[in-house]
Amino acid sequence: MADFDIDLSGVEGLQDAIDDIKGDWGDSPTFEVGTNAEYAVHLEFGRGPIRASGDGYLRFEVDGETIFRKEVSGHPPYPFFRPAIREFKANPQTFILENTAYSTIQEIPNVNQLVRAVASALSNQMKDNASADSASDRSPGTKPDHPKRDTGNLVASISFQRVG
Repeated sequence: MADFDIDLSGVEGLQDAIDDIKGDWGDSPTFEVGTNAEYAVHLEFGRGPIRASGDGYLRFEVDGETIFRKEVSGHPPYPFFRPAIREFKANPQTFILENTAYSTIQEIPNVNQLVRAVASALSNQMKDNASADSASDRSPGTKPDHPKRDTGNLVASISFQRVG
């Protein structure tokens, strides 16, 4: 999965709640949320122009046609991951409820399910951000000129899995 190196352990309120209930249910699991789409990092953070080295050319296959260029322009960041993290950090409980099937935090039966709900909520919001039809459909902080629905495999590849 693409590694954005973001640690959510600093979300004090939710972390305190998890710490408070650990004694009742044992240690919390660890989940990884992300994508294996190689271009996800370039979409999230943007990319500057790419120039061929020396006298070389860049080679691309587009619709069965081979294209050679000395340089291709870059693009600005179109984040889908970081806005979801910011929204979660701003209000973890609301974020979980808006991005999962739970209607109250109290219905989450144990710490394992709580951590799983956080991972699921993040995954769902990231998919929404990557596939929104308009800026108003995305997480707060997502740029208005973000491309419309991702047509590659990014949305399909966003997932969460238990790793510990």
